[in-house]
Amino acid sequence: MVTESHQLLAKSIDARDAERQAWAVERQQLLDRIQAPSFGEYKQAEVRTIKAQNGVKEPPPLEQL
Repeated sequence: MVTESHQLLAKSIDARDAERQAWAVERQQLLDRIQAPSFGEYKQAEVRTIKAQNGVKEPPPLEQL
Protein backbone atom coordinates (compact mmCIF):
# COMPACT_ATOMS: atom_id res chain seq x y z
CA MET A 1 0.00 0.00 0.00
CA VAL A 2 2.88 2.33 0.70
CA THR A 3 4.31 1.72 -2.76
CA GLU A 4 0.96 2.55 -4.41
CA SER A 5 0.74 5.86 -2.58
CA HIS A 6 4.35 6.64 -3.51
CA GLN A 7 3.61 5.87 -7.16
CA LEU A 8 0.54 8.13 -7.11
CA LEU A 9 2.55 10.89 -5.48
CA ALA A 10 5.33 10.52 -8.07
CA LYS A 11 2.80 10.68 -10.92
CA SER A 12 1.23 13.77 -9.37
CA ILE A 13 4.61 15.47 -9.06
CA ASP A 14 5.52 14.55 -12.66
CA ALA A 15 2.21 15.94 -13.92
CA ARG A 16 2.73 19.16 -11.96
CA ASP A 17 6.27 19.53 -13.34
CA ALA A 18 5.04 18.99 -16.89
CA GLU A 19 2.34 21.61 -16.36
CA ARG A 20 4.88 24.09 -14.97
CA GLN A 21 7.16 23.52 -17.97
CA ALA A 22 4.25 24.13 -20.35
CA TRP A 23 3.40 27.34 -18.50
CA ALA A 24 7.02 28.48 -18.66
CA VAL A 25 7.10 27.95 -22.44
CA GLU A 26 3.80 29.80 -22.88
CA ARG A 27 5.01 32.64 -20.65
CA GLN A 28 8.23 32.99 -22.65
CA GLN A 29 6.28 33.09 -25.92
CA LEU A 30 4.02 35.81 -24.54
CA LEU A 31 7.00 37.84 -23.32
CA ASP A 32 8.68 37.52 -26.72
CA ARG A 33 5.49 38.70 -28.41
CA ILE A 34 5.03 41.64 -26.05
CA GLN A 35 8.66 42.76 -26.31
CA ALA A 36 8.88 42.54 -30.11
CA PRO A 37 8.94 45.91 -31.89
CA SER A 38 6.00 44.83 -34.06
CA PHE A 39 3.82 41.79 -34.57
CA GLY A 40 5.32 41.31 -38.05
CA GLU A 41 8.84 41.10 -36.66
CA TYR A 42 7.67 38.66 -34.01
CA LYS A 43 6.07 36.39 -36.62
CA GLN A 44 9.16 36.56 -38.85
CA ALA A 45 11.34 35.44 -35.94
CA GLU A 46 8.89 32.65 -35.16
CA VAL A 47 8.92 31.45 -38.78
CA ARG A 48 12.74 31.56 -38.86
CA THR A 49 12.87 29.47 -35.69
CA ILE A 50 10.50 26.86 -37.09
CA LYS A 51 12.43 26.69 -40.37
CA ALA A 52 15.71 26.28 -38.47
CA GLN A 53 14.23 23.43 -36.44
CA ASN A 54 13.05 21.73 -39.64
CA GLY A 55 16.40 22.21 -41.37
CA VAL A 56 15.14 24.58 -44.09
CA LYS A 57 17.88 26.94 -45.24
CA GLU A 58 16.99 30.54 -46.04
CA PRO A 59 18.60 32.46 -48.89
CA PRO A 60 21.00 35.23 -47.80
CA PRO A 61 19.49 38.71 -47.33
CA LEU A 62 19.49 40.95 -50.39
CA GLU A 63 21.97 43.33 -48.73
CA GLN A 64 24.64 40.61 -48.83
CA LEU A 65 24.19 39.87 -52.53
